Amino acid sequence: MSAETQALTRFNEPTSEMVEHALRELDWDGRFVGYQMHSSAGNAPANLYGLKDAVVFLTGTRWDRIGPDNHKASLNWVHMESFVTWLRDSVGDSELADTIATEVLPLSSYKAQSDRITEILAERMAQYRVALEVEGAE
Repeated sequence: MSAETQALTRFNEPTSEMVEHALRELDWDGRFVGYQMHSSAGNAPANLYGLKDAVVFLTGTRWDRIGPDNHKASLNWVHMESFVTWLRDSVGDSELADTIATEVLPLSSYKAQSDRITEILAERMAQYRVALEVEGAE
């Protein structure tokens, strides 16, 4: 199976109810904590109160700016195993959690994990948009 075919069949189509549930804002106890890592300022916790926050956070690292000569660059980091658990238990998208566990966790570098999770999240968010548009058209 090619990567393109896999991407087309990675997820089942979500229902609008499932999407609304997954995109809801979570309370303090349901939040996920990531970290913004700055070479010059240290690490700062980032409270993510839902999947929307997590998508923006995880796709926010500018890898082209990270290097020994750029002291202002930052890396958005999450503990991937804990993130998978949060997706399953708090967000409620077990299919997304399972896909990340299968396709991201085995990768050896955080850069590779970040690149793959960005691809997976983009695909899932596109499905979410379609499901919400279909609901709005009815």
